[in-house]
Amino acid sequence: MLFTESVNKLINKVNCPYIVIEGISDSSISMELQTCEKIQKNTEFRCIYAGRLDSVFGIKSLIEGFLEANIPLSKLVIYGHGDMVPYVRNKCAESSKIIYNGVVENREVLCDELNSTLLINPRPTIYEYTKYSFPSKNIEYMSTGTPVLTTKLQGMPSSYYDHVYFIEDESAKGISESLLKVYNEPSENLFEKGRSAKQFILQETNENKQGEKLYKLIIQMLNRGSNNEN
Repeated sequence: MLFTESVNKLINKVNCPYIVIEGISDSSISMELQTCEKIQKNTEFRCIYAGRLDSVFGIKSLIEGFLEANIPLSKLVIYGHGDMVPYVRNKCAESSKIIYNGVVENREVLCDELNSTLLINPRPTIYEYTKYSFPSKNIEYMSTGTPVLTTKLQGMPSSYYDHVYFIEDESAKGISESLLKVYNEPSENLFEKGRSAKQFILQETNENKQGEKLYKLIIQMLNRGSNNEN
């Protein structure tokens, strides 16, 4: 049971049966989201980054790109902790468009994600480890039904591609252009992108669906062992 296809290419030299399970969406998340207080999305273009605030995760490019886009009535709300916190705090002091909410309970983050315009993952794809991992952040993001803007991570299965918006150029300028592109999308397109992402995640990566894949692999392995004995 592997995280990505690249892991299989790296370690499976004898072509053993395998499955890729990049993550599991807990079906209780959908219930958690339903209990969040429903508030009317306001007119501001509210974007969220929630996760580790480490320099290798593209936080600086995200903030610079967001400010360069200069979208009217926009906010970038940041949750998390890491080595970029001092930089984030400085940017908050310089611009009212940047808001740092620190580390809070997950339910509070989920409610904010649910009622925002766009959820962003700017993680750079240049690092080797992105071939062998898939961020649970993207699964949580997509489960909210709020549109997701992400880099095209090397470990992301192609089945995800139709359900998210992509940052093609990971520089600050490229992120700025991606944000403006999403901003100019008709509201019905944004709604449909978020809806399809939520439906995909809750149907295709829930614990039952992923557990079924594992069960079938185990049966396949047992049958293989039995045939070898015969």
